[in-house]
Formats: sequence, C-alpha cells, structure tokens
Amino acid sequence: MFDKFKGRLPIVHASAFMHFSDDGIVQSLVHEVKYKGACELGAQLGRWYGYHLSATDIVRRFDCLVPVPLHRERQKRRGYNQSACFARGISEITGIPLREDLVLRSKATLSQVRMEREQRMANIADAFRLLADASTHNLKILIVDDVVTTGATIEACAAPLIRGGCEAIGVLALANV
Repeated sequence: MFDKFKGRLPIVHASAFMHFSDDGIVQSLVHEVKYKGACELGAQLGRWYGYHLSATDIVRRFDCLVPVPLHRERQKRRGYNQSACFARGISEITGIPLREDLVLRSKATLSQVRMEREQRMANIADAFRLLADASTHNLKILIVDDVVTTGATIEACAAPLIRGGCEAIGVLALANV
C-alpha cells in the first residue's frame, strides 16, 4: 500500500486488514459495513485488526486515529460513518484515542467507485479542512479508511492535517485494493 503514496505523501506507516477483490468475501463484508447498516460489524473487524496491531509498535508510534469523515449529507443519509465504526474498534483494543474533532469533509463528492485515479483526485480535491480550533501541531496521526484504492481520499484528507503541523501521517484501512 505504501506504493500508492510514494512521492506524493509523507506516510510513515500504511497497512490494511484485508485485501479487497471484486466478488470476494471481503467485498461482501465491506458492502455490509458501508451500505447495509452493519456498523457493529465494522467495529468488530476493527477490534480484530486492533489485536493484530497491538502486537506491533503502532500503539507507541501514533497519538490518535482520525477516520476519514463523510460529508454531513452522506452521513445523514447513511446514519453513520463506516470508517469511524472501524476506527472505534481499533481504538477499543489498542487504546489509541479516536479523534473525530480534527478534520471535516466540507465538500460533497460523488461516489468514486468507478472512477480512475485522475477523476478521483479531481473529485476529492479540497474536500477536507481542519475544524475550527483544531490543532494537529506535533501530532502523529493514523488516518483510518474503509477501502484504499488509489489513495486519493487519503491524500486529500491528509493535506489539511499536514498544513496544520502534524508530525507524522500513517494509514490504516479495512481493505486495500
């Protein structure tokens, strides 16, 4: 997964719990969590991943988990943020604090499911900003997403965190394509 960010984002860690492939069991799990209201399934997958991460130095290397936020309209429609469900499970097991008070998705974007990388980058450009009074200065932040395909969403989400002075960025994903 590191290759997706090479030369574009100063990532110090990137890993995914599972590998996503079309029509596979991981796709079914992701769709349950993302589209069918299975937030608790997302949290349980996060707990399992948290047990794995607890055996590494991740817990000591990072200050907080920041789930990729949904735009308020999409979250209202869906009723929850699937990345936050997954991050909550990771946080429960690892003890890494969950921070949903740092970054906001200020721009509604189209679904990126069928888009190529360039289309995704244009779609997600400037979609995130720091929340008022949020400080990322000297924080080591793990951005948590459901699926990393091209890395465009992670790059866009990381930009305001980096501009805000965070010290390090890492990525955790439920699945990597």
